[in-house]
Amino acid sequence: GPALSDQVMRIHPTHARLLASAGLFALALAISGCASEPKPETTGSITPKAGTVRTEAEWRREVDSLGASYRANPDTMWERLRPRTNNRRMLGVLRALAAWREREAQRSNIPRQRMLKDEALLEIAATAPTDAEQLARARGITRGFADGKTGMSLLAAVAEAKALPEDALPEAPGSRDGPKPSPALVSLLKVLLAAKCEQFHVAPKLVANSEDIDRLATEETPAIDCLHGWRAEVFGDDAMALKAGRLALGVEGKRVKLIRSAPVTAEGSPPPR
Repeated sequence: GPALSDQVMRIHPTHARLLASAGLFALALAISGCASEPKPETTGSITPKAGTVRTEAEWRREVDSLGASYRANPDTMWERLRPRTNNRRMLGVLRALAAWREREAQRSNIPRQRMLKDEALLEIAATAPTDAEQLARARGITRGFADGKTGMSLLAAVAEAKALPEDALPEAPGSRDGPKPSPALVSLLKVLLAAKCEQFHVAPKLVANSEDIDRLATEETPAIDCLHGWRAEVFGDDAMALKAGRLALGVEGKRVKLIRSAPVTAEGSPPPR
């Protein structure tokens, strides 16, 4: 077909929502909007609303940005497992195992939990097996897996991590020494995230992850992506309002309802209605 370098990509918003519900939010953003006449330049917020039009160059930049932020870094995946140990050798093995699992899952195009569950990963890191027989004793590991090519690859990753010098081992995560997030506040933030993502037809993982939620619950203004750009408009701004007491959650019918508090006057009371 014709080149799109100077054209605007447009499609009915219903189709964009279908793409978003499948987790393809970047593509849904790129083709959302149904304005009757294309605009030469569209600036401002990037939110999944009907009527938004942008040039292909603008969307390519956004798609590249979203893709980079959504792709997991194999070398930092171990931090998400939150191991309850300060044993740096075990952490080194866990780092290698988590990176191995992430690369294998990406290569095979399957969810990481289907490749190997977190519980099994932590157990293998703690026991550091040296052969297939020891590996097969771990929870969720079959003898066929342990004896096969994948099991051998896993054992090689363990052996490589065990051979690392002390100065190459990871430090124990310092976040464990900091304040613990309130479980109640974390739950409220997760409900808010789910409600806003349902409203905008966005996959929640594209907006904020568990670490973001924990930092929102413990830090006043954390430096996280969901407080900037389109993520802030979808979730971050309301998350901060919830923390500040300017937003409450209720139920209307079968959906979560956002209840915004009235602005306070200089005398300290809501203005008269």
